[in-house]
Amino acid sequence: PPHATQLGVLKIRGATTASSNTQRDITDATVDLLQQLMKANKLDKDDVDELFFSVTPDLTASFAASAARRQLNMTTAVLWGGLEANVDGAPSRCIRVLVHARSRMKQESAVFKYLRGAAALRSAGETGGLEDQGRGRGDVGQSALDAVRRRGRILVGTTGDYPPFSRHCPGKDRSLCLGSEWGGSDVEMARLLASELGIEAEFVKTTWSNLMLDMVNRSIFDIALGGITDTLRRRRDSFFSEAYMWTGKTTLWECGGKCSGRGPFETLESLSEAGLRIAVNAGGTNE
Repeated sequence: PPHATQLGVLKIRGATTASSNTQRDITDATVDLLQQLMKANKLDKDDVDELFFSVTPDLTASFAASAARRQLNMTTAVLWGGLEANVDGAPSRCIRVLVHARSRMKQESAVFKYLRGAAALRSAGETGGLEDQGRGRGDVGQSALDAVRRRGRILVGTTGDYPPFSRHCPGKDRSLCLGSEWGGSDVEMARLLASELGIEAEFVKTTWSNLMLDMVNRSIFDIALGGITDTLRRRRDSFFSEAYMWTGKTTLWECGGKCSGRGPFETLESLSEAGLRIAVNAGGTNE
């Protein structure tokens, strides 16, 4: 092929983020990154001579190099792991790798991969080679649905503070969640979706303020749900399913047991009085 040359050392960079600081998520993210790098650069595991890993300080549950050794059976490659500096604004739970492999591909044809939350590093000028411009949840050419099926579980982001759509019950008393850690109508729909796909639903807690950041920039979950209002700003970065419920906004105030007739806050203008304190869920459309 036109890009072929004599056998040499191909230097490939890549980065990704783990959904959480657990051995499973660190392993999943590392394996996904290495598989995509090897496929995009037409490499076999025996072509790889050296793997240099670095992780951010918030990943302590497992070594990224262990995933390469145990899951991908890279028994002949030299593996090295290091800790990154804790830099302000850098992606959290980030795993980086530098691969040295024997290949006939020219260095300028090497394909780099920046997946999940590490996709933001592309705009920071850390690429330096050809790369897949997708979000990186699966192999090149695969849809997000294909990647979810391959993983065996769908990561569902929700705030858990918005019943009846989403409720989080982390303590021992889970009666409000019908015995589960997560409950609500949207949570049940996510479980039904996962069941139809033949996979598991795993719920990831987020906040209204960080909802879009966690999904689009950090990519720590695949879909988000829980009474999320369809807005133009959110549509700029995501797709919405068909709405199944239309609701409005209303105010609730304490009347000291003397509730009758019209209340003091019936109009938007009445909510603009000086000194009035209003409680809302920060980051949501109520705010």
